[in-house]
Amino acid sequence: MNRNPWQTLRIGSALVVIFASGVMVGRVMPSRAPEAKATNASSTVFPARISVTRNDADTLVANLAVQLGLTPEQKAQMRQIAVEWAAEARNATRRSKVRHELFERYVPKFRSVLNAQQAEAYDRLLENHPFRTSPAPAE
Repeated sequence: MNRNPWQTLRIGSALVVIFASGVMVGRVMPSRAPEAKATNASSTVFPARISVTRNDADTLVANLAVQLGLTPEQKAQMRQIAVEWAAEARNATRRSKVRHELFERYVPKFRSVLNAQQAEAYDRLLENHPFRTSPAPAE
């Protein structure tokens, strides 16, 4: 089959554009199912996204329930604390001094709901959290 070299070049260019568009859409569009995303353990403890919503509080409690084996009573207590945290974190920018202070203030509140074994596991989850491994930003 004889093809014009320009035709081959146009087809190749179109494929490159299609591929690049797919990559861009995949990176820009948010995931429709946050539960399906693979996340590291510390990001499930306190989401690091810029905007925090009430849904983040529910996701946080659901993740902690699975990772720590929370009882229904603990889930209810954790949800109350998580909703308070989400309301305050909503206005703080990511990696800000305010967000860092919220983290330091809410970790003991979450920890107070846990039994000794769960508290140990919770501490292990937080070991690699960015707020534990880096100093508070100076703002």
